Amino acid sequence: MSSRTDRDCLSCRIVGGAGLIGSAFWVFWRVRRTMQQGIAIHMGHTAQLTFAACLFCGGLAVLTRPPGESKKET
Repeated sequence: MSSRTDRDCLSCRIVGGAGLIGSAFWVFWRVRRTMQQGIAIHMGHTAQLTFAACLFCGGLAVLTRPPGESKKET
């Protein structure tokens, strides 16, 4: 099992945050490409765009979290 400091390292946060942001752009690009082909917009597209926004916000939260925040003892 990894210690708390291992999970809070800068490189782990960069890789995790960049992965989430990259997956958000991929989901957004796929939906956008489908919509540009002239297919009518439906709830599935809206759900995918919402999911992409959530992935992007999650990636930003991982990247911008202060380094010592997760070290608080409970």
